[in-house]
Amino acid sequence: MGGAGSESAFQAATSSANLPVFINNLTNFMASRGYDGVDIDWEPLPASDAQQYTNMVTGLWSALNGFRNINY
Repeated sequence: MGGAGSESAFQAATSSANLPVFINNLTNFMASRGYDGVDIDWEPLPASDAQQYTNMVTGLWSALNGFRNINY
């Protein structure tokens, strides 16, 4: 998900108010389609977004751990 010019969309989706819903939507989308992961392409990723990016990756990692033992 993402790509060139996706910075502002990621900033909004990963705000503290939106992050839990964003992660839930990502994992539900992934699971419902039988995907085994998510490709994140936040571009550009300036240093000022590092904490939001880290929060997203950490939260997503935690949510995806629940999918580890699911066989598709």
